[in-house]
Amino acid sequence: MRFANVMQKLAVAALLVIPAVQSKAQLNPLYYLAQPGSVFTNQEFGTSPSMTVFNGDLYIAYQANDGSHTTWITVSTNGGITFNTPTHYTNILTQSASTATIISWNNELWLAYTAENGDVYLMSSSNGVNFSSPVLLYYGGGSGGTVIANSSPTLAVFNNTLWISVVVNGSGTTTYLETLTTTNGTTFTTANYCGDQAPDGAEPQTGAAVGVAVFSNKLWYAYQAQGDWNHELVVCSTNGENGGQAYYEPGLQVGSGVSAVSYQGDLILAYKAYSGDNDLTIASAPDGATYTTNAYSGITINGNQELNPSAAVLGNVFYLAYTQNNSGHHMYVTNNE
Repeated sequence: MRFANVMQKLAVAALLVIPAVQSKAQLNPLYYLAQPGSVFTNQEFGTSPSMTVFNGDLYIAYQANDGSHTTWITVSTNGGITFNTPTHYTNILTQSASTATIISWNNELWLAYTAENGDVYLMSSSNGVNFSSPVLLYYGGGSGGTVIANSSPTLAVFNNTLWISVVVNGSGTTTYLETLTTTNGTTFTTANYCGDQAPDGAEPQTGAAVGVAVFSNKLWYAYQAQGDWNHELVVCSTNGENGGQAYYEPGLQVGSGVSAVSYQGDLILAYKAYSGDNDLTIASAPDGATYTTNAYSGITINGNQELNPSAAVLGNVFYLAYTQNNSGHHMYVTNNE
């Protein structure tokens, strides 16, 4: 089944409105994620979620909306129906609008985050609970300077290598995409294949995370542009040795960071539309270049441009986590079952 059809079954709450162009599929409820000491009254999430699958379970990392900039991680062992009491990591402090990002690699859960001063750190856990000491990302295998980011990191695994991508500041008000790779989690090599292919004037948006996914034997990047192509979607790919063509998607305007996954033969991009209603938008492409979009008028993402949804695939099910655009900053998790 093509993803364009599967998207029509994306689970939404009964009170939300489905666009008229979509079928009235069976609706499943959305689920709150509760913080310790509260069931429904204090579920405020300060940033985007980061969702991944580790050892067959759904993991979500986020920064609480309490001013501490600390990190929490919650786990679902039943396919997103319920989540456990989140674990609080007071030693993982992120930038005010960024999120610690998680991914499974080499039988460990890896976590990367941008610290309050812009430094980027990487750590890992064999059991999904206890993490190693953070490793600071340096250019040139440790001989260069540190990576100073203005966005959340994005992690991807490609060719048995961990790829870490962030948006960094250039000269003046310019920005650029910075990517480092590692095969051991301690030494890093610069690999800016896609960043070097971006069209002139299509700089990544300050503070907005880049979507990265393995699709069709390549690593694909998608981001919200600023500068001359303000809020337009830019997509590019690499085979791990050089950059491919960068695609500018006219008419696809993005109002947040982007989350990217491969699902049922398509490259899937999830983001908040650049509009006053902040609708969730999902774009799918069988070739990575020609997109079909679905907008969900009842699912609104928090208004900050740094806050994007997070997509993951568990088995044959597509999952999405997002911070709702309301005063409580509640997080929802939904799927297309």
